[in-house]
Amino acid sequence: MIRPLGRRDVLLGGVLACAGAWAGWTALSIDRARQALPEDPARALSWRAGDPEALRLLADDRIETGDLDGATALATRAFIGDPLSYRALALLARLAEWSGDPARADALLRLAAARTRQDVALQAGFIQLQLRTGDLAGALDSLDGVMRSNRPIQPAFLTTLAELAADPGFRARLVARLGTEPPWRTEFFRFLMAQPESRVLLERLFQEMSAAGTPPAKRDIQFYVQQLVAKQDYARAIKVWRSRPDAAAEAPLLVNGDFEHEPVDKPFDWQLQSSSNAEIRIVPSSDPVSGQALRISFAGGRLRVQPVSQLLALAPGSYELSWRARAQDLETMFGLLWEVRCVWPKDTRLARSPPLKGTRPWSEFSLSVTVPQTDCPAQTLQLRIEAPASLDQEIQGQIWFDDLSIRSTGTP
Repeated sequence: MIRPLGRRDVLLGGVLACAGAWAGWTALSIDRARQALPEDPARALSWRAGDPEALRLLADDRIETGDLDGATALATRAFIGDPLSYRALALLARLAEWSGDPARADALLRLAAARTRQDVALQAGFIQLQLRTGDLAGALDSLDGVMRSNRPIQPAFLTTLAELAADPGFRARLVARLGTEPPWRTEFFRFLMAQPESRVLLERLFQEMSAAGTPPAKRDIQFYVQQLVAKQDYARAIKVWRSRPDAAAEAPLLVNGDFEHEPVDKPFDWQLQSSSNAEIRIVPSSDPVSGQALRISFAGGRLRVQPVSQLLALAPGSYELSWRARAQDLETMFGLLWEVRCVWPKDTRLARSPPLKGTRPWSEFSLSVTVPQTDCPAQTLQLRIEAPASLDQEIQGQIWFDDLSIRSTGTP
């Protein structure tokens, strides 16, 4: 049986209908107001009185005409309409500054900056405020936060960080922050690496981080050294590499000469360059007294690259290079040899070994090397074919190397 509608039901239905109509009108007015922004804030207000964004844009218009009081009133209404709006607070901060009330401007700017890390211009202004008031710890916190929140990082923040690091007090805080491995650390290091005038600062940061017990990652030092080598700044590269925290007190003059691990310490480790006709691998040695060895398998054709090399940092003096090798069906007109060369400022040969070819068991070899007093801060050890013409570079067969080492035999 259908119950007849009573007066209460009719009233409830009317209320619900009005609420639905109001909700629909509200949604429509908000939508129309958004469509009018940002080109026509006045029209947006005709659809939605008190729209915070429209009020803020109108306040900007009043600023353009010099009506700071009118702009302040509109910005205040915008903030009341949306108390979480950092834009309205930032606008009020600017207006307070222009009106000669710096204390109020600073307070409003702090409130605005606390509401967002995404507005780069706002954060930059806030950081300037912190620096102006001597709040170095706060400035570092703000720089940290804005660089975590905005990708890619604005170069201006990295520049500011580098400039502030010249101050010992700020740098101590920065070293502690870098030790926590913030996500922007590598980007900051590489920014410094790209600025020749910032290399002293970068190396000082590396040293102070190590002294604090939170050394930089090996990959960062390695990348820096590779950059220095690419720029032919060998003296600096060698100094940085030898002073890294994990460097052995008595580092060998030639790294990984027994091939007991894959090359990892580039650039001061083996550079292995396979090609279409040369496969280079570290494999178990066939010699029972040795663990691993370097094997190169040549498939025939011309050898167009130096398959094996290592950058050296030998001081002026006399040295002996020694190694063991084994060959199997190594067919080449002139044979393979080791060569030591200066790499800068002139590419100069220092020594080369007798060539090796054919088949022979594990045998011991040595080579005397003299590094001159000048113009040879870094050297390379290269395996190559000594061939007068490219047609003479054809090679096939296999060769193994192991137990390469360099020892000093005196000064020149």
